[in-house]
Amino acid sequence: MVVTLACTPTMVFPLTLSTKTPALPVLATPQHLSQEGNWLVADAQPDVWRFMDPAAQQRGFVQLGKQSARRKELSKATVQ
Repeated sequence: MVVTLACTPTMVFPLTLSTKTPALPVLATPQHLSQEGNWLVADAQPDVWRFMDPAAQQRGFVQLGKQSARRKELSKATVQ
């Protein structure tokens, strides 16, 4: 990561960002800025959004509330 911060582009794996507030915990693993795709929400899981690329591969996700317990499952499904 230090090399990237020194203005030499390198591969940096996505980091999961979390906010641990009692009212609404949030976990987010955003997609790379240059990645094409769309954010989708499943009707069965309204508190989980997935960023899907044109090949239908998950490139990022956001979880809210009680869904944050599924972090490991969605992290494994995310393609780097």
